[in-house]
Amino acid sequence: MPGSGIGLEQERRGEVHLSPHPEEVLCNLVVRTHPEDVVAGKPFKIELKAIGVVPNSRYRMHVSVKLKSNQHYVYHEDSVVQGSKDGVVGVLFDVPSAWPGPVILVSNLYDCYTGEENEDSLLAYLSRGLDIMVPCM
Repeated sequence: MPGSGIGLEQERRGEVHLSPHPEEVLCNLVVRTHPEDVVAGKPFKIELKAIGVVPNSRYRMHVSVKLKSNQHYVYHEDSVVQGSKDGVVGVLFDVPSAWPGPVILVSNLYDCYTGEENEDSLLAYLSRGLDIMVPCM
């Protein structure tokens, strides 16, 4: 589900001038899993939507999954997206297999203008618990 903003090819040709995300515009993240009830050992998808992104800006959307029991990361992936005129971009992450027990989904949205990920470029953060079901025998 790519954003409907600026194309990377246009940017490479120099037709687009990228700018930093405006400080006065707030962003929000929405995360969903598909299917909603995740089963251990089965693949699933994480849908991450960023709300409040602006055209002519580039963003890095990052998602990770960590075990609640020991805080070890078991999955992480990111994607660079362009801002859009309607203010919403989304990415669908394919997770090859779920882990049994409770996990924590952590999602971040960064402004890629500076090329660095730090607390100054962090625009939105979302942490959400998820109980993964054990398959029936």
